[in-house]
Amino acid sequence: MIGGLDSYDQGELIINNKSTKEYSRYEWDTYRNTYIGFVFQEFNNINRLTVSENIELALKLQKINKREIKKRVKHILELVELQEYHD
Repeated sequence: MIGGLDSYDQGELIINNKSTKEYSRYEWDTYRNTYIGFVFQEFNNINRLTVSENIELALKLQKINKREIKKRVKHILELVELQEYHD
């Protein structure tokens, strides 16, 4: 529920002091892109992209600048001990 991928018909979910009952699709998308990260069972990576490029794509969708993206990709790969896949 808190990720906004499933709907609810009882109760109330308050995010940033606002009820999500009337959230538009855009508001849910903005919320997820800003505050939530998902790890799905099916990774849905783009096969023709490298590991770094797949991570970069998610960050580009958040409109993060190129310099910050490079920094974050390096950090993320180090966190999961996959730095050898940094291109």
